[in-house]
Amino acid sequence: MLLAIDVGNTNISVGAFEIPEIHHSWCLNSDHSKTADEYALLFAYLLNSAGIPHIDVAAAIIGSVVPPMTRAVASAVRLAFQIEPEIAKADRIPGILARVERPGEVGIDRLANCVAAHERYGSPAIIVDFGTTTTFDVTSATGDYVGGVIAPGVSMSIESLGQGAAQLPRIELRRPDKIVGTNTIACMESGTYWGYVYLVREMIKSIVEEIPHAPHVVATGGLATLLADEITSINHVDPVLTLHGLAIMHTRLQEDIP
Repeated sequence: MLLAIDVGNTNISVGAFEIPEIHHSWCLNSDHSKTADEYALLFAYLLNSAGIPHIDVAAAIIGSVVPPMTRAVASAVRLAFQIEPEIAKADRIPGILARVERPGEVGIDRLANCVAAHERYGSPAIIVDFGTTTTFDVTSATGDYVGGVIAPGVSMSIESLGQGAAQLPRIELRRPDKIVGTNTIACMESGTYWGYVYLVREMIKSIVEEIPHAPHVVATGGLATLLADEITSINHVDPVLTLHGLAIMHTRLQEDIP
């Protein structure tokens, strides 16, 4: 059993794999205050709840965009499973090149998405990740990463509305029945929901016009299932795409060892 762990700014996603299949996945809040001991207990509880014996976990890979949490999560894996986790690095991924100005600045989660999209759905591809930020990443026909777009995430925009305007209430993301709202909350819900739908629609359209071949369009992230139904250009919705990418990275790294 392989444990793939994606450490993000808002959530930590965990997947238990028997390569190439994912058997269980979980989503936790990223909590900088938790110690390695606390995360170790949490990981052990998750696997116990799924009926997976600790001894079955033979390997782990961690992809993190939150450096302060990487050490705690890695220590937790050592404590819980007595194994040394692989820390995925952007400059050491067999089978994919980051053909951009500063490859080392590309988040490992974005590269994992590209790896998984290429392997599971084909390339060229556009991967839309509805996370803390909304990212659009593009792979070439050979699966290399060639660039992307970063926009504020839906939750980030909702928080900004509440913080930046004292008289505006906090809202939850939901699909309004119509575009034009007749009260403050309805107006905010429409602007947030439909604003993001149109942002994603037009961004995908513009990227398609800029690249030489028609791409597969893959959506992932926590809000993918909610928003993708409104965007017909999205071909696939894969909420655990990043975990699949990390699992594929692990397999390639093992095969790349002399």
